[in-house]
Amino acid sequence: MNEPSVCENNTTGVVPNALKRRLRLPTVQAGRPCPASAGVSVNNSFFVGVALGRGPVHPIPAADGDLRHGVVVLSSHTGRPGWLAFKTLWFSESSYQGPFVIRAKRLDGSGPVAFGETPTLAPLVVPAGETLNSGAGYRTAPGGTWVKTPGCYGWQIDGLNFSNVIVVNTLRPAS
Repeated sequence: MNEPSVCENNTTGVVPNALKRRLRLPTVQAGRPCPASAGVSVNNSFFVGVALGRGPVHPIPAADGDLRHGVVVLSSHTGRPGWLAFKTLWFSESSYQGPFVIRAKRLDGSGPVAFGETPTLAPLVVPAGETLNSGAGYRTAPGGTWVKTPGCYGWQIDGLNFSNVIVVNTLRPAS
């Protein structure tokens, strides 16, 4: 996906084979607890929030909820009928400057997961090197995570020398 908040327009290239790993997201039986990933506070000169997962690439959900325990309250005020969402800032730690790919799937049922400023049903691909939103050694990819219904969702983040899974429990928006 060529996300304008990440890459220059018309960025092209080939996704390295090392990033084309098999999805290994868990399955969660209906009614069972969502094994949401823990978060830690981050506060630097470039951004502030609760980062989920162990890195070197993390999401920071910009939403209500119990973010330290991977629980996010969805927003219905998306401007896109039928979609619920939460702002998501993806960032790579300064120690990792390589490319990465993020894919997602609902773990406790079926339904689409999209990325971007508007819902785009494609993996989020961030090339090596600086992004449009690089600073303080971090590379960021701002956007959103879009779903149709609340539930348990998993992201798989693949880089050249790592593959991590992060799980988030999304809740219905407050009425």
